Amino acid sequence: MTEGFNLRAAWRWQQALLGLAIGAALMGLTAQRASVGAILDSLARLHAGWAALAFIAYAVDLGLRVLRWRLLFSKVAPLPLQTFARALLVGYGLNILLPARLGELARIEYLKLRTETRRSAAIPAVLVERAMDGIVVLAALAIGLLCAHAAGGGSPILFGLVGIGAAMVAALVAAPMMLGRVPARIAHRLPRRVTESLGRARAALSAMNARLLGGAAVATLAIYLAEGAALAAMLKAVGATPSPGLLLALLGAASLSTLLPTAPGFLGSYQLAYALVFELFAQEPVLGAAAATAVQAVLFAPLVAIALAMALTPHRQRSALAVPPAEPAA
Repeated sequence: MTEGFNLRAAWRWQQALLGLAIGAALMGLTAQRASVGAILDSLARLHAGWAALAFIAYAVDLGLRVLRWRLLFSKVAPLPLQTFARALLVGYGLNILLPARLGELARIEYLKLRTETRRSAAIPAVLVERAMDGIVVLAALAIGLLCAHAAGGGSPILFGLVGIGAAMVAALVAAPMMLGRVPARIAHRLPRRVTESLGRARAALSAMNARLLGGAAVATLAIYLAEGAALAAMLKAVGATPSPGLLLALLGAASLSTLLPTAPGFLGSYQLAYALVFELFAQEPVLGAAAATAVQAVLFAPLVAIALAMALTPHRQRSALAVPPAEPAA
């Protein structure tokens, strides 16, 4: 037991150190395009009014995400809206601190600890959310790069990001479908606990009818309109010009860059993604890096603080709800 604990602790430290190393390397690449001093000078001139509008739009973005999650989960666990809101804020806040969107696991765990929801029943809705998000951000990046290409711009790194993103989106789209298609010859050999979990996941997924999925798709478009508004306001706050192509490319590149194992707060990867997109659209990379830093300070930092406060606050009462029973193995 002690040896296993030590190995897990060592692995966590290795992950943290790897993220810090990658973040430092990416910050070094950013510094080749925009010095730290120039970024700080741009931030010193940040327009408070536009930054406040960005914060409001980001709050709307998060609120819409809560409504979408509740909609997808409504046939499985009709929990109060505030329960979904707390779990989502915890998950999204920890996403900012943990690499590769591992905060999604914290969101599921938070919901499990404070309700009667099984992890296996909660996972399908999260997978569907991530698949919808992936499709939108990949399309946004592709359209943004096409706009830049039409104007004579090009970036091998960002075009490579489209390929990586496409592979990730394909995996996200395939994951929910695979839950209900475990071959019988494999299912019969799995432990009973696993087959029960697969049954709950299949039941949760089958509860998402066309109407629910259509509503979630509409909510996803509204989410990214709000996120685009937050981004446009933050660009105005640093004195940049938020053209449609630039906004689309930033939405895609910034979101996909967060999948990299990097430092907490996406430090380094976010700055480089913004700087590359600004460079692609013939704007000052320093403004891009400054906008990325402003997003981290004005939008992400409060969310992280709220998430940590919620995650560390004792919760004595669990919400009762019905979860779908396990189905027999196919």
